[in-house]
Amino acid sequence: MSGLPERLSVPPPARPPRPLTEAEQARYVAVADALCRGDQRVPPPSGCTEFPRRLHLALALRAEAFDAIVRALAAVPGTAEELEPWLRRLHDEDPAMFAALSTVAAGAYLLEPAVRAALGYPGQHPDPPAPDEALREIGDGILDPVRRRGPRYRLPPDGV
Repeated sequence: MSGLPERLSVPPPARPPRPLTEAEQARYVAVADALCRGDQRVPPPSGCTEFPRRLHLALALRAEAFDAIVRALAAVPGTAEELEPWLRRLHDEDPAMFAALSTVAAGAYLLEPAVRAALGYPGQHPDPPAPDEALREIGDGILDPVRRRGPRYRLPPDGV
C-alpha cells in the first residue's frame, strides 16, 4: 500500500488484461479501418498516429470482453477483400461479439483529437447546471405532480 487512504468511491484505473500483440494490433487497426473509413476530411484509424494508444484505452474500458475480442482478432482474415464479408458474417452470426469489437474500434477512433476536430465533435465535457436552473424547473411546473403526491419517505424496518 502506498500510504494513501483507499478511495472506495473511485474505481481503480481500468486496464486490459494484457497489451495486444503487434499482430493483434495490426488486425484490429485493419478492422477499425473497415468500420471507420476515413475520407478527405477525416483520417482513417490507420492514419492516426495515436490510434494504437487510444485502442489500448478503449480496450481497458471493455476489459470484460478482452478475451472474446482477442479470439475474434485471431479469426480476422488476412486480406482486405475478405475482411468486409467476414465482418458482415460476424454481425449476423454473433451480434454481441460484433458489438464489442466495433464499439471498441469506434470508441478508440472518436478519442482521436484529429477525428473529433474533423467531425466537429468536442468530446465529453462538463455541463454544469445554471445557478437558477432548479428554481426555473420548480417554477415551470415540471415537479408539480411530485409535490402534489407528497412525501414518500419511510423509515427502514430497523428504525435507523
